[in-house]
Amino acid sequence: MDNATLPVYDDADPPDYRAVPVSIHDTDEFVRYHFPIQGHEQVELKTFNWSLRNSSWSRLESSASPLHGPQFECGGARWRILAYPGGVRGASGNVSLFLVWQPGSAHAQTPQNAYTCASFAFVVANPNDPTVFETQMAQHRFTPGQPQWGFARFVSNSALRASNQHRGKPVVEDDTLEIMVLVRVLRDHTGVLLHDFREYDSKATTGYVHLVNQGATDYFDAMLSSLFMITCYRKMVYAIPSQDANPNESTAYALQRLFYRMQESHSAVTTIELTRSFGWRAIDAFTPRDVFEFNRMLQERLEQDLKGTSREGSIERLFYGRFETKRECSINPAEHNSVESKRFAALKLPVAGMDTLVNALRELTRSHVCSCPSCPSGQPGQAARRTRITELPPVLTLVLDRFVQDPETRRPQRRPDILRYPVNVDMEEFLDGHPYARGPEQYYTLMAVIAHEAVVTDRGFFYAMVRHVDGRWLKFDDERVVPVLERDVLDLAGDKVGAAYGLLYVREADEEDMLGRVDEADIPAHIKDNIDSAAVAGPGSRSMTPVPQALISHQQYEVSVRVIHDELFRRHQGFDLTTLDAMDVPRATARWDEKLSDVMRTRLPRDVFRPRTGATGIRLRVVIQRQNMTCRVAWALNKADESLTLLQIKERYGSAKERVLVLYVEQVTATTQSLDPSRSLVFLKHFDPHKQTLKGWPPKTSILGYYEEIKPRMVEPMSLDRTFVDAEIDTGDIVCFERLDDDDGEFPPADRKTHFRNAVSFYRHLGTMPNDADQNTSAVPNRI
Repeated sequence: MDNATLPVYDDADPPDYRAVPVSIHDTDEFVRYHFPIQGHEQVELKTFNWSLRNSSWSRLESSASPLHGPQFECGGARWRILAYPGGVRGASGNVSLFLVWQPGSAHAQTPQNAYTCASFAFVVANPNDPTVFETQMAQHRFTPGQPQWGFARFVSNSALRASNQHRGKPVVEDDTLEIMVLVRVLRDHTGVLLHDFREYDSKATTGYVHLVNQGATDYFDAMLSSLFMITCYRKMVYAIPSQDANPNESTAYALQRLFYRMQESHSAVTTIELTRSFGWRAIDAFTPRDVFEFNRMLQERLEQDLKGTSREGSIERLFYGRFETKRECSINPAEHNSVESKRFAALKLPVAGMDTLVNALRELTRSHVCSCPSCPSGQPGQAARRTRITELPPVLTLVLDRFVQDPETRRPQRRPDILRYPVNVDMEEFLDGHPYARGPEQYYTLMAVIAHEAVVTDRGFFYAMVRHVDGRWLKFDDERVVPVLERDVLDLAGDKVGAAYGLLYVREADEEDMLGRVDEADIPAHIKDNIDSAAVAGPGSRSMTPVPQALISHQQYEVSVRVIHDELFRRHQGFDLTTLDAMDVPRATARWDEKLSDVMRTRLPRDVFRPRTGATGIRLRVVIQRQNMTCRVAWALNKADESLTLLQIKERYGSAKERVLVLYVEQVTATTQSLDPSRSLVFLKHFDPHKQTLKGWPPKTSILGYYEEIKPRMVEPMSLDRTFVDAEIDTGDIVCFERLDDDDGEFPPADRKTHFRNAVSFYRHLGTMPNDADQNTSAVPNRI
């Protein structure tokens, strides 16, 4: 772990909180070390202390009755602590702590749509020494349906009564302790902060619906959602004559019907009619295509439909610009020069080596040296080639050249380059200098971002971030439409899993015309009549195009198969075995109805499935998502299972995520050749305080501290006196070790601003990193 990943503090040399303990009553320091804000806007932060000095903790622990703490207010809501000293059912022997929410006034009835977003941290502390404590933090969207949230296994009672290498005394002293909770109410700018989307209604929340993914059509779903929001374009499509057209043959008519459904429907809309009008078969929906090549093809089809009408040429005027490429030979400039003018639907900009959009535009339009095509072959000369933009359209499309072809797989890979783009850009600098090209009409405002989410070794998927005319930003993907913040739109520079691939800018002077209203009169009567009458007739009507139930769930068509192996585990610095979205995780995109053996043979690297030195073979295990949202190794597959389809494997064994099937390659030895139900496969990590890393550990290491890695922000000490059965350690569990005699007196190294003396403090540091907003396994920072 390098110094660049360490947190930066105001003071140059902050104390290690284990070396110089922090008191729970020093709120500023405690929040700094144990309860960071993690990027959300804070409404109010409140600390509530609940002293149990007058109660016997032993008596409370033996009682099954819960404790209800006093009520307090924070951020306009009322809160109280709910504690089970002996643990809730299924977690006996542990302290269970929950935060209970109730909105508004005590005398008012709670509205069903009421909610409060909050992060909170529980602390149990020694009543006589506030520097001796245990703490965990979480965040939640509190609603009438989920009014309480917390930890069933906050800490074991045995751990509270014991001292350990991190603290010299137990938390429970004089048979009592103190409970504290810090509550930070968060401002929800979008209305969906910390939402689980279980009962989410896109139409009711945003006024818009998403498109159904037919298999691999996310790229044009993103493009169509962006085009739909350009109301000038929607009106133009509606104006194409189509009274006698067949939607399965006429692209214009199919698009008209699609736009009307997107406008009027309350649920997801299918694109089957549109793809049929392209002449596609069902299998063609699984073929990935470039989103902007698709857009070019679509607009050219519509241009043909507009010929001979009053709208002829309107597509070109809306989306197409022109540029000139000038070449001039350095040896014979008078004779060997040329000027080539071309129209463009999208400008492709270089990303490699560029840090901003403006620099990429400058690179595109600067003079480059090339060979002169007019010089004789025996007398090669150099030419200066320069591209200048001569005309800009009202809607300017910029494509960020992020993809290159892998020479081995011949599949596109995404560059990891970072390129930041502004909300507003002045294009005057890049025009050719003609008077008509100058003026305030060259100021453009970002209207949509076509984003690609995946690592370079996977096809991934596309989605769109689109700006409404009222300034709101909306995210359209193949599951829902949600409000997002402008900062989320600009945070797709390329340094995360999601990255901007295309940018749509609208000329400021034309924005009112481009993004204005669509009135009832703009929609042809025959489109409304055909669709509305079919809806009244019901699903049996032939003029309806019902959404196939299988298409409503994208998971029935496509799955990302990912493979974890031991080398990934050895290199990983963070929670779990690895980060599933990391670039070095082998993966393949497949259909759910494909056999596992076929995917392994044709789509995944063969070297992954080879036995390593000392192994006699391999065994595949399915990685599943547990109830605490961690992804852990579980069921072993037998040879016959490899002939099952991916969907059959998921239904039989489970999966790590909704559209992700993860396999672990176990290296089998002579002693593990046969599956023994009494044996478990447990993963071991060793924390090295010198190198500040989690890694494998030497077999002769003798003096160790043990911790179970339960989930992010939940790493508990393990007793050496308990068996694996007593500690409930089973296949897939992760245990971290550290040497307790490893302090050579040289902590911390001089070149480190922050140093973690032990595994617990290092894990807590991982839990405060900014990428773990949803507290799942993909939240681990890739840089660690």
